[in-house]
Amino acid sequence: MIGPLLIAVLAIQDPLAGLDREVERVMAVTRTPGTAIGVLLGDRVLVSRGYGVRTVGRPEPVTEETVFAIGSATKSFTAAAVAMLVDEGALAWDDPARDRLAGLRLYDAYASAHLTIRDLLAHRSGLPRCDFWYGTRLSRAEVIRRIRFCVPVRELRTGFGYQNLMYLVAGEIVAARSGRTWDAFLRERVFEPLGMTRTTTTLVEDPDANLATPHAVRDGVAVAVPWRRLDNVAPAGSINSTLEDMLGWARFQLSGGVAGGRRLLSDSVMREMRTAQIPIENEGFPQWADSPLLSYGLGWFLWSHLGRLVVEHAGGIDGMSADVALVPDLGLGIVVLANTTESNLPPAVVNWVLDAMMGTRPRDWIGRLEAAAPTVPDSVPSSRDEPSGMVVDRALAGTYADSLFGQATVRVSGDRLEIRFADSGDRLRLDPLGGDRFRGYWSSYRIFGPTTAVAFHRGPEGRAAALQVDGMATFHRAGSPSSSPR
Repeated sequence: MIGPLLIAVLAIQDPLAGLDREVERVMAVTRTPGTAIGVLLGDRVLVSRGYGVRTVGRPEPVTEETVFAIGSATKSFTAAAVAMLVDEGALAWDDPARDRLAGLRLYDAYASAHLTIRDLLAHRSGLPRCDFWYGTRLSRAEVIRRIRFCVPVRELRTGFGYQNLMYLVAGEIVAARSGRTWDAFLRERVFEPLGMTRTTTTLVEDPDANLATPHAVRDGVAVAVPWRRLDNVAPAGSINSTLEDMLGWARFQLSGGVAGGRRLLSDSVMREMRTAQIPIENEGFPQWADSPLLSYGLGWFLWSHLGRLVVEHAGGIDGMSADVALVPDLGLGIVVLANTTESNLPPAVVNWVLDAMMGTRPRDWIGRLEAAAPTVPDSVPSSRDEPSGMVVDRALAGTYADSLFGQATVRVSGDRLEIRFADSGDRLRLDPLGGDRFRGYWSSYRIFGPTTAVAFHRGPEGRAAALQVDGMATFHRAGSPSSSPR
């Protein structure tokens, strides 16, 4: 349904007349090589076009059919898959998760017994991110087995905590209850009915396909980085799609769960997914700064823009970012796909379009977002490959282990120490900061940043007993009781 205010605005002027100019400005600010942007009003496509190039330094343009990774926007698809099974009576939102997935176990016994499917989808498990799967080829079953070693930071249902692992659990429950994999379920029950013919749940291997190249910004310049394979937590963020297909997804959402005249989701489950399940404290996110309320539903963030409910989910993974935003009472859908990582482009464009389509002069959203962005070192210092001038303490070398993150081996490499992680194959080269503290430089691109803090902790006899890697875990020297799995 298109609101009367929006009809009046469209009758007087084209509210998106300045969009091309704004997109070009935002691309320049964010150093984004290419983006695809679509705006849908009911069944009417107002905008569907690509900007820029698929790969920096190459001429191939981004089009409506260019494939991008959508990252965590995948979560709305997983929620929809669960909702289909709820409609069929195969699941209920408040079913205990462990009753629907054999072997599921959390660190806390109470949470293990009481965690529900609703909790999985609402990010209220009490767990921190524990993204130990990142960059590894651990199987989905092994990732789920290791969840029991993820120590909670709050009690069940007492606060919002964004959690990829719980979406993996939800996806595996879909598989267990439907008799087909999460990937096959989405392909048969969502992608095919919606005509999303170029959408996949894993990497596109065809080198001749119309693929966007992932990029990171380093020293103010966009550089290509590898595609990240996310098969082991696919229900949390593995979908790759095109603007054309994602506009089909937005149209399906705005239609109330109907595709091609066929109802795929009932009104009741659609309402439930868009009902607040847990409040979120807005910790200074400027794209939500004007929203008096911020919460999470089931697979969607819920907030308001100029008094209208926005149902939205962004996504970001190595070299790619995306955003899907819906204003149901206006029949308005916005899709933005970009080939730079953790980019402010998608939310800046989404909010600019929301302003324009609601009859307000668009504000400088990219200015707000860039001003609020944390300062992160965006390149590895040249000193990384120069002699450190310090004697390497070989007593720190050895094998360390953590039940969640696996094995980490510290060895001497040239005049520095280096950590190698068995599960992912990643390496951290250590620059000394004094004492047993180091700055670690990752050998491969990571969305969490190019560096991390590292510290060793010694036992009473002076021998290193533990290795603390910021953002991961404290690894204990192999053979000690602390390094053994629970």
